[in-house]
Amino acid sequence: MGDREEELKSLVNEVKAGNKEAFEWLYDATIGDVYKNVYFLLSHKEGVDDLVQDIYIEVYRSIGKFHGDRPFKPWLIGIAVNQVKSFRRKNWLHDRISKKVAENERSREKMTEMITDIENDELYQSIEGLPFKLKQVIILRYLNEYSQEEVAAILQIPIGTVKSRIHAALKKLRVNDQQGQFMIRRVEDLS
Repeated sequence: MGDREEELKSLVNEVKAGNKEAFEWLYDATIGDVYKNVYFLLSHKEGVDDLVQDIYIEVYRSIGKFHGDRPFKPWLIGIAVNQVKSFRRKNWLHDRISKKVAENERSREKMTEMITDIENDELYQSIEGLPFKLKQVIILRYLNEYSQEEVAAILQIPIGTVKSRIHAALKKLRVNDQQGQFMIRRVEDLS
């Protein structure tokens, strides 16, 4: 290992002196170790080649900071590990955002299906025809399952007003029912 380390340090000194061919030799002498480490540290195997290229670009930029009083290979692997960490941080954020986008897309699709189903429902159509003040108490009370007291608190109106609006809404829904008892039963099932 001592001869190999001396050979690497000699190549580093030549690179520092401006010998570009020496960097190619340094690359050839170390690529196996760098590639192996990156491959096993990186979970996204498709990014290995690009990351290895970035590592050697960083090595070329930083080689002037390397001091010959310590071994070259651990210095090189240190750069590789730091580049992997940086790559993983960037990809972690990218992956999180991608997953959130995909989850939101699935949620949006489910919501769209649910809304379409609701909009096609006869009860929904009848509730849509109610005046806003009556519709809001029906939605809060029966869709969200709030108690009459909670509805009063949400709307900041007296409980008696909530009760009278619910009564008026149910009465209108019964009158608007065009299919006989079916609609009345569905509304009463809500209560």
